[in-house]
Amino acid sequence: MSRLRLFMQGVASTYLAVGTTVACSLISVPLALHYLTDAEFGLWMLLAQITGYLMLLDFGLSLSVGRLLIERKDEIAGTGYGSLLQTSFWVTAAQAVLVLGAGVLSAPFLAKLLDIPRGLETVFCSLVRWQSLIAAGMFGTRMFRSLLYAHQRTDLVNCIQSLSMFTGVGALWLALLAGTGVRSVLWWNAATQLLSLLITWWSCARLRLFPAANAWGRASWLAFKELFGYGKDVFIVQVGSLLIMATQPFIVSRAIGLEAVAAWFVGTRAFMLISSLIWQAFDVSAPALSEMMVRGEDERLRKRFSGIVVVLQVLAGVGAIVYAATNSSFVTNWTHGRIIWSPWNDFFLGV
Repeated sequence: MSRLRLFMQGVASTYLAVGTTVACSLISVPLALHYLTDAEFGLWMLLAQITGYLMLLDFGLSLSVGRLLIERKDEIAGTGYGSLLQTSFWVTAAQAVLVLGAGVLSAPFLAKLLDIPRGLETVFCSLVRWQSLIAAGMFGTRMFRSLLYAHQRTDLVNCIQSLSMFTGVGALWLALLAGTGVRSVLWWNAATQLLSLLITWWSCARLRLFPAANAWGRASWLAFKELFGYGKDVFIVQVGSLLIMATQPFIVSRAIGLEAVAAWFVGTRAFMLISSLIWQAFDVSAPALSEMMVRGEDERLRKRFSGIVVVLQVLAGVGAIVYAATNSSFVTNWTHGRIIWSPWNDFFLGV
């Protein structure tokens, strides 16, 4: 399949995934607000941010696997491809144990740090510990996602994400009806990750992306050093992104309270969506651009990259204006007036 066709399928499926995210948010937020108090909803939002920080324990190695597989995918019959996969499997297993341990041990400390109300401390610690177990399981999907990424099948990744999210919302609805309260978010996350794991594995097997039985090679220290050498740079970028985009709820919780966290999450939801839309064109094109680098297609790489930058600049300008002009009214209507969001917030975020 040609790069252009894979790119177009990737872009189309990416916007399908974004549309799914929007639909699930439009359903899940009012649903959760109906069954939960503002403080419980704020607790839910904090859990999402904590999960993001737990995933930093990946140290950028998942993206590193996908990038290095691109260099080896033209020689899938060679042992280098299989050796990298075996090494990444053991690295993933170690990371899962690290995530689980970090979540279990840090829960009481986080409750104190974030000034969780006394009546919700036990619930908060339980949520963090169970979520750390689910997050550890998330690492089981990452090697399969890296395989699809390296072979430019982001269309499958996005379709699987869309299906998993709708399944998660269904699990959330059933859990809320069953009276599980704020713990319903655990059922959502668990259902999403389990379905994603099963389908990504099946997709890789169907497309024959795994090496033959005699071409797996061995896990090696050399392959690990190569993974870590690229991954550490990715990790620095991920840390910076989280500090920019995901530290506010922690500060708000400590300074103002859980109800303000709920307002922050809902008020900035459209901002996160527009930011995601702007970056999708670059994210989808990354495997093809990497392949051009590997194959020495420098002139084509320069032209494609320049074109993508121009498109991103135009989308950013339009997105900022639309967001600043409409978000405040959207938040009021979305939450039926339960959460009020100042237009000045939208102006500064648009800038």
